Amino acid sequence: MKFSLIKERKTFYFRILILFLIGLAFYTWLVENKIAYLIIPFIPLIPLLISPYYLYRNIGEIELNENQLSVNTKGNESQTFLLNDIVRINLIYDRQKTNSFYKRFVVKGFVIKIEVEQKENIVSEYKILVKNKQREQFIELLMKLYKSGVRINERDELGAKCFLLKGNLSYKEIQEIKNKFNLSW
Repeated sequence: MKFSLIKERKTFYFRILILFLIGLAFYTWLVENKIAYLIIPFIPLIPLLISPYYLYRNIGEIELNENQLSVNTKGNESQTFLLNDIVRINLIYDRQKTNSFYKRFVVKGFVIKIEVEQKENIVSEYKILVKNKQREQFIELLMKLYKSGVRINERDELGAKCFLLKGNLSYKEIQEIKNKFNLSW
């Protein structure tokens, strides 16, 4: 399964300032033409029309399957991690950044930080964007990885433990998960 490898844009606020100034200049031109009252409400939607990756920059892709994790970045050679050589995969769900209405509407998915710990004590970090339509496939893939014995540590941005993208699990649910997958919580 392939996911977009992303990086946060550093010029986000500068881009908003530029769009605001362009909108203000456009507004002053429209005021003279009396069309402003029809068009002004649509000016905040300009960033949405520019790019679905307005908040994040696509820098490659990650392919994750039952056997390996492949990272292909633009301009660099690809890296492949065999799941047998991986000690642990840490998944940190960045819900805080994608929970606001504006960002949820623009991003159309959620950001996951992946930390890959290898046997040689090497840790690699990546951020991926899982789109809303990929959510169910991602959960199925996580279930296959859990069943195959890959050590996965799922947490949210505050450090709370999650399982298959679900947080706030009851005690009973946690005990069932621990027994079924032989996990330590």
